[in-house]
Amino acid sequence: MGKQETTALITPMSLEVQHEALALAAEGRASKALSRMRKASGLGLVEARAALDLIRSGRVLPVDYARALENLRALEPELAAAEG
Repeated sequence: MGKQETTALITPMSLEVQHEALALAAEGRASKALSRMRKASGLGLVEARAALDLIRSGRVLPVDYARALENLRALEPELAAAEG
């Protein structure tokens, strides 16, 4: 998994925005979807594109910081071990 995907998986984004982006992309309006995601999350263009790809593949992005932290711990096991 690349840096962009990791960033997308640890950046909270509301389900409403995720559903809206998915619908826009399905309508062929991917640039609008990326713009909406970037505005809502603060992601850069490359990271938003990775987030959109993850959503298209069926992944649900975290909706709050608690879930983002869970994702980070799953992606970086040594972080979770250091906390323990």
